[in-house]
Amino acid sequence: MNSPQGVHALSAATSAPLPTLLQVSLSLLLILCIIFGIAWFARRYLPIAARNGNLIKIISGVAVGHKEKVLLLEIGQQWILIGVAPGQVNLITTLAAQPDLVPTAAETPRFSDALNQQLQRWHKKT
Repeated sequence: MNSPQGVHALSAATSAPLPTLLQVSLSLLLILCIIFGIAWFARRYLPIAARNGNLIKIISGVAVGHKEKVLLLEIGQQWILIGVAPGQVNLITTLAAQPDLVPTAAETPRFSDALNQQLQRWHKKT
């Protein structure tokens, strides 16, 4: 009943998954390389309008509820006050830019300085 043809067919069937797995793995690797290559090319050579975030700046923001905020944005020489809530953004008003109201880096205290002040106050109390 066992003919030589049946034995060859059985051995061919059991050794087939390894080359198929290798072929599938190499195909997947090739596809991933193509995807990363296209992403690298797009990032390197296609222009992006606001790559450094120079187009829109967030001047200030405050939370007015659990999920609601009011943001002051600067776009060019104009300030835009918007309300942000889940699923919606509403324009409140537009203003002319007033750069003298924005604190500079020199005026803004560093975190380490503020932390040292708080620690000194805490040590004085104890």
